[in-house]
Amino acid sequence: ATAGDVILVADGDGTNRREIVPGSGGAHMHWLSWSRDGRIYYMRPVMAGANLAQTEIYRVDPDGGEPEPVITTLRRAMFPLPLADGGLIYSANPSGVELGLWWRPPDGTTSRRLTFGLGDYLEPRTALDGRLLVATRYENRQSLVRIEAGGTRLGVTTALTDGHGGDLDPTIARAGGRMVFSSARVGNRHLWTADPDGTNVRPLTSGAAQDDRPALSPDGQTVAFVSDRG
Repeated sequence: ATAGDVILVADGDGTNRREIVPGSGGAHMHWLSWSRDGRIYYMRPVMAGANLAQTEIYRVDPDGGEPEPVITTLRRAMFPLPLADGGLIYSANPSGVELGLWWRPPDGTTSRRLTFGLGDYLEPRTALDGRLLVATRYENRQSLVRIEAGGTRLGVTTALTDGHGGDLDPTIARAGGRMVFSSARVGNRHLWTADPDGTNVRPLTSGAAQDDRPALSPDGQTVAFVSDRG
């Protein structure tokens, strides 16, 4: 936990175990993968802790040495899959909410996106000849729901949105009843406003940033929220 993960290398039978990357600051290191040139690729968070909101891909020599960054981003890069020719397949979301598959050429030039559309693409694998790529696709539906808290309709739920836009974090002002929520319905996660019944939906924030966790002031005039803008 607070000590952080370590990376160890051992012989095939588990003996001769040795530490090559020490733990520090509670940082996690996951999804280790061997490359053909003998180095180890792995994901680690930029900020210590279990929140994987910002993760990058590193590599290290199994004989030890200083880990070096391979894929840096302001959001998420994970599931590194080194290719035989020196290229790299990985999951990332540098310009949106959902994780797509990306290919970094062997010469280290700009990565190219391989997948488009809805869903998170994770855990890529390739055939031995490198001609077939498979992955797991997660498609989460997230909708806003109203639950009756009293009267004869106690416990009755009503869906306010259809679940295809990734709607989260509703907050309602005490004065006026206006609702603010976060949504990925246009690609990036932004703040939107609506009437309490889910109608009259309008965008509140825009741009390349990811905005979520809104909190309306009691008078409904201002909203605080979490963002990676700036």
